[in-house]
Amino acid sequence: MEWKAQTYDDLKKLISESETQLSESETKLWNLIKIVPQKWAQHPWGDEGKGFWAVAIFGNRVIYYNDIEEGFNCSAFQTFGTIDEYFCDDLELRTVIHNLFSS
Repeated sequence: MEWKAQTYDDLKKLISESETQLSESETKLWNLIKIVPQKWAQHPWGDEGKGFWAVAIFGNRVIYYNDIEEGFNCSAFQTFGTIDEYFCDDLELRTVIHNLFSS
C-alpha cells in the first residue's frame, strides 16, 4: 500500500479520541497548549507530505503528528513553523500529553 499524508479530518478524529482519555489535569494542560492543527516543515523527512501536523506548542517545543510512523511526537523548535528534530515514537497524543504533564 502506498503512503498518503494524513488528512486534517482524520487528524481531528485522532485528537478527539485522545482528548476523551485525558485526566482532568491533563485536559487543562492540553487546553492551554493546543493549536489549530497546521503543517510545519521538517526537512528532509516531512518534505514528501509537505510537513507534519503541529497540534500544540509548549515553550520552545511542538507536539506534532508524524504520519509516516503514525504517531505523535514532541520536538524542539527555534523557528515557528519548522520542526528541528525528527522523532518516530509512534505515541498516542494522550501519552505525549501525559509525559509532558509528568515532567
